[in-house]
Amino acid sequence: RDVLGSRGLGDVYKRQGLACAALNPELIDRAAILYPFLSDFKLVWDLGADEIAYEGLRYYARWFDADEHQQDRWFRQLGYIDSKNFAPMIRCPVLFGTGLDDVICPPQTQCAVYNNLHCARKRYLFPGYGHEEIPEFDDMLLDFFTSKEAVL
Repeated sequence: RDVLGSRGLGDVYKRQGLACAALNPELIDRAAILYPFLSDFKLVWDLGADEIAYEGLRYYARWFDADEHQQDRWFRQLGYIDSKNFAPMIRCPVLFGTGLDDVICPPQTQCAVYNNLHCARKRYLFPGYGHEEIPEFDDMLLDFFTSKEAVL
């Protein structure tokens, strides 16, 4: 789930928050993300994590590219919506959380987003948490978004 600090925009949830912060840097003064989705599709594929949230990759490959001759093309096309490619455009401070036991959005794919952020950022790792609400991160969100300045 993404949450955006804003100047009158309100909160935005899911991966669209990253794109919103990237494409509207003059409007967003801080952003937070917990387990970014749609990130590093090729790594998802290589890890065999193409289930649940990413099962469309497996279906597409099976139905339209069974011999994998088009794989480079479709991974290149998926790059247009890949969160890791929006990350370098974000200018505001980012609070980032990762559940280390997340099998839906594997932590390795989340690294692709975090490592491509070129702004002030802070990442918190939560052992024992998967793709779920993390109360400690929720508390961090409250502090992050209610303070006058974005403190990481």
